[in-house]
Amino acid sequence: MKIMNKLGLLGKRLDYSLSKVIHEEIYKENNLNLNYELIEKNEDELVSFFKELKVHYSGINVTIPYKEKVLKYLDYLDDKAKELGNVNTICVKNDKLYGYNTDYIGFKLALEYYKIEVLNKNVLILGTGGASKTAFHVLKDMGAKNILFVSRNKKGTNVISYLNVRKHEYDLVINATPVGTKGDDSSPLTKEALANKVVFDMVYNPLQTPFLKLANSYNNGLIMLIYQAYFADCLFLDKKLKLDLDKILKKVGAILE
Repeated sequence: MKIMNKLGLLGKRLDYSLSKVIHEEIYKENNLNLNYELIEKNEDELVSFFKELKVHYSGINVTIPYKEKVLKYLDYLDDKAKELGNVNTICVKNDKLYGYNTDYIGFKLALEYYKIEVLNKNVLILGTGGASKTAFHVLKDMGAKNILFVSRNKKGTNVISYLNVRKHEYDLVINATPVGTKGDDSSPLTKEALANKVVFDMVYNPLQTPFLKLANSYNNGLIMLIYQAYFADCLFLDKKLKLDLDKILKKVGAILE
């Protein structure tokens, strides 16, 4: 059996990330002497990194823009990852790479935490990347009535442009784009488009993004981030761990304030 080695998060730009803090709080809560690192790589470095991964890591998480691009390096996908077409968790087992998606359960539990009604609602998902696909499957499984993607570039039967948003009926808006992440003061939709709508922003840094400010809401992605991290750690360690959600929220909230 492989001795537990390095764990971390793979992405392109990670200066905004709080994953290291969250994972290490989970390890501390469970009396585990483990470290979690941030791994910034350009796309042209992925081939060499994935060779290194099998040797030096026991598992990693994956964030934008690599959740779909890493699929070709994996030996196995679990059923949920196959269904969603993207992964955020990779475990190294017997020199094989196993891909999972814990964003699904993280997003579902976050909607439940904020008591966001989905059943029979008309929903807009902003963006068409891996995060938006995960959101679509969760919302569909929770009984959303109608779901439309909003995109600047892509077209399709269930894809509309940002210019046409207000021509449609919708109750709930999910921001599955990185717009509004720390350092970006823009919002993907206007205040008028968000008036009287329930919203959820997958972005968590800052806690109240420009998008959330316009909607007068605090339904951010921090809860989703914590839950997906927790379930990823359970996969890395192959056991159920303890989670003190309030303690982590307090710790991370203090950093973001």
